[in-house]
Amino acid sequence: MTPWRIGITGSPATGKKSVAKMLAKDLGLPSITLNELAHKAACVIDEDVKADELVIDVKRLRRALSGLLPKGGYVVSGVYLAEAVPAHLLDRVFVLRCDPRVLLTRYQARDYDERKIKDNLTSEFLDYCLVESLKAFGEKVHEVDTTGKSVAEVVQRLRRLIEGKWRPLSGSVDWLGLIGGPDELAKWLV
Repeated sequence: MTPWRIGITGSPATGKKSVAKMLAKDLGLPSITLNELAHKAACVIDEDVKADELVIDVKRLRRALSGLLPKGGYVVSGVYLAEAVPAHLLDRVFVLRCDPRVLLTRYQARDYDERKIKDNLTSEFLDYCLVESLKAFGEKVHEVDTTGKSVAEVVQRLRRLIEGKWRPLSGSVDWLGLIGGPDELAKWLV
């Protein structure tokens, strides 16, 4: 069997890097982040290390990826996976989701400013990474709620999906259903 080429995406703080590293180790594959590849391809436009922000030339990175990804299998992760990775370079894509109330505490612990918090929460509430992934990768996409699960539990689920019968799954997570009405929604969204 050909080694798997797996993409992992999701809003910041949903567990992408941790899950990707453990999954890659379990599968005997290299784990690569899009940020690492952007640096390698000289696609970084601006970087604020303290704020954990990287601005990249996504189009340029997309063109360079075929030559940067290892031959054979790999696990590649990043927020902008759908924008940067051509569909033919991935066999499976997992969109990690997390309850925005949990993400809020993680963003505050990371010292994100209020604007960055609201932007990221809005993206998670409105399924941004999922929608973009479905547009880019279609039937290769499966969304996974990581809320309250350890990295090992999430990886175990992903392994079952990879090795067993694949069923694309999206639309099972509904964070907007958690909101009590328009007044509460206004507090969360940009």
